[in-house]
Amino acid sequence: MKNILLGFCFLLSTALSAQQQQTDTLINRSHPVVPRLLELSVSANSYKGDLSTYESLSSFFHAAIRFNQERRVNHRLGIASGFITGSNRFYRFRDTEGNLTSPNLFFKTRMFSLTYELEYNLIYRRNFRLYLSQGIGLCRFSVEDEEGADLLNLSETRPFGESYGNFTLQLPTGLGAMYLFRNGFGLGAYVGFMNTQTDFLDNISTWSSSTGNDNLLRMRFSFLIPLKTSEILQFPKPAKYEYYPYGSD
Repeated sequence: MKNILLGFCFLLSTALSAQQQQTDTLINRSHPVVPRLLELSVSANSYKGDLSTYESLSSFFHAAIRFNQERRVNHRLGIASGFITGSNRFYRFRDTEGNLTSPNLFFKTRMFSLTYELEYNLIYRRNFRLYLSQGIGLCRFSVEDEEGADLLNLSETRPFGESYGNFTLQLPTGLGAMYLFRNGFGLGAYVGFMNTQTDFLDNISTWSSSTGNDNLLRMRFSFLIPLKTSEILQFPKPAKYEYYPYGSD
C-alpha cells in the first residue's frame, strides 16, 4: 500500500510539473495578436470649394477590413457612403465678357467610394498604434440641387459646352490611431483630407472664383471587431545553472 501511495504521489507531481511548464511555455493571454479587424465607422466631413470653406459638417458611414500584422507598414481596404453639402446665396461670377452669372447657389452631393490605404506606424504596440496613412480610391458622386434634381443634367448652371463625369479619383492623406482591448475589440480615430481629383463636387468649375480641386476634411471614429486572433507563443525561461569555480571534496 505504501508503495502504491508513493507511486501515485510521484505521478501527480510529474503531471503538475509538466502542466506548469506547458502553461509557461505556450501562451500569453494579456494582449492577443489580432491580424485582421472589421472596422465600422462614422465620420464628420466638411467641404471646401466655391460655395463654402469648411463651414458645415455632414456624415458618412464606413466599413473596412484592417490588416494588423506586427510590422511597420499595414494596410486597409474600405468603403464609404454619405453626402456633403454647401451653399452661398450671394455667389456671383463675372465671365471674360463682363457678364455677371449665377450658377447653382446650393448643392448636395451623394458619394460612394472604395479606397485602399497604406499605413506607416509611427508608434507600434500590441494594443496601440499611431500611424500616417496614404491611400488611393475611386469615388462615384451625384450632385443635386435643393429640389433633388441632378445638376449634371442642368447645363444652364454651367457655361456652354462644359460637362463632366461622375467618377473621380481621391488620394486620402491622414493621421490615425487605434487602441485594442484585451479581448481584441478596439476603438480608432482618424483625421485627414480626401484630396479629390475633381473640381465638380459642387457643379462649379469654369465659373469658379478659386483655383484647384474641391476637397473634403474628414474626422472618422471607429469601432474595431476582431476577425481573427492569434495567441502569443512564449518560450520558457532558461534554466538557472550554478557555477562553482572551485571543486569541493
